[in-house]
Amino acid sequence: MTAVQRVLVVGSDSHAWLAAAALKRAFHRRGLDVCVLDLGATGDAPVARWTLPSLLGMLSLLGIKETDFVRRTDATFKLATEHRGWQSATSRFLHAHGELGIELAGVPFYRYLLQQAVRRSKERHELYSLAAMAARSGRFARPMSHSRLTSSFTYALHVPEASCAAYLREHAERLGVRRIEGRLEHVALAPSGDIDELILANAGRAKADFYVDCSGRAGRLIGRVCDAPRDDWSAWLPNDRMLSAAAAPIDDARAVTETIAQETGWLWRLPLARSSAVG
Repeated sequence: MTAVQRVLVVGSDSHAWLAAAALKRAFHRRGLDVCVLDLGATGDAPVARWTLPSLLGMLSLLGIKETDFVRRTDATFKLATEHRGWQSATSRFLHAHGELGIELAGVPFYRYLLQQAVRRSKERHELYSLAAMAARSGRFARPMSHSRLTSSFTYALHVPEASCAAYLREHAERLGVRRIEGRLEHVALAPSGDIDELILANAGRAKADFYVDCSGRAGRLIGRVCDAPRDDWSAWLPNDRMLSAAAAPIDDARAVTETIAQETGWLWRLPLARSSAVG
């Protein structure tokens, strides 16, 4: 098997640049050549994204300082997601990034919550979560490892897509990732069924040992090499499109992503440093 020396990432949004930067950083001692084929706007990227706490670890692995990333992308912190109206018109559930309670005589705390649910208790689980209570109160502070109380939670981010992609592209190029721009015309396959090379609209060609498809729902590469039949789930997933837009800043914004169930789908809203995003 030939060793991988050249990697081509196809895409243009933050996912493509994150993948390219991660590969370049992880294999920098091998001198891996990583290139992004920038296809331009995909049309299906949201205005902003909410992340998981694991993104913070990824930023650290890439050598990115969290404070610089937050400042330059206009990101905000996220302690929880609040789901409203999913069980009934008045139901509210706060899913926080942190632990619930502590062990009771060696018994996991969730068993106490299950017991209360069986008894149809109206006691709210969030009362036992520091992250949830802080989110409810509109408060935020980074966890401190020396404190048992504050080390019981973690946090994530709300990030605008455009500024995030621009930041990650700049960082990736600083690491040595190359960029070429073009419109993908054709995916040429080898007799084995693997991708041989990419044919661009300007008659250019792009070739690599390994290809990463970050072209969004269009699946510009994987759609050519994976022809296995798909199960049609449309009967159970009637919502077939997503719309998002920038909106005015949220007054007294909390570190929370909101999701709101509707008869025709669901809505989401998140705060950003200078605006907000809805979808």
